[in-house]
Amino acid sequence: MPTGVPGPILPSPGFAFTRAYIQDFWISGQTANITRMNNFFHETIDGSIGYGIWYEVYDNLYAWSSNHYTLDHVVVDCWWEAFFDSVHHPQVYGVNYEVHPITGRLSLRIYNPADFSHSVIFPAPSTLTPYWAYGTDS
Repeated sequence: MPTGVPGPILPSPGFAFTRAYIQDFWISGQTANITRMNNFFHETIDGSIGYGIWYEVYDNLYAWSSNHYTLDHVVVDCWWEAFFDSVHHPQVYGVNYEVHPITGRLSLRIYNPADFSHSVIFPAPSTLTPYWAYGTDS
């Protein structure tokens, strides 16, 4: 059962986008110690007690496709936990569809609204062959 609590979703929860246009997953939190494991992103906040935040992205959305999704169907779940209790505590999260101000690439930004002062960019999986231009890339 999901425990995450949706927070800010911009431009709106029902905003639809094409997955193929997403170039990066832009994850922001309290630290830059953010890693990816398949469709999970983990921010380690305090390694001494194993305190961290987990963001689970829909598996179908993480993989490249030409499918359409809405921003309220990006994150499956979001929780924080400490290694000593292994309990999924509800965590508020935000999701934005935006162009990264430095890279200029279209991104899905997933973040902790309480503190998103650090960011890590993960390139989104893309097709290995040209898709839109009938076998030629322009």
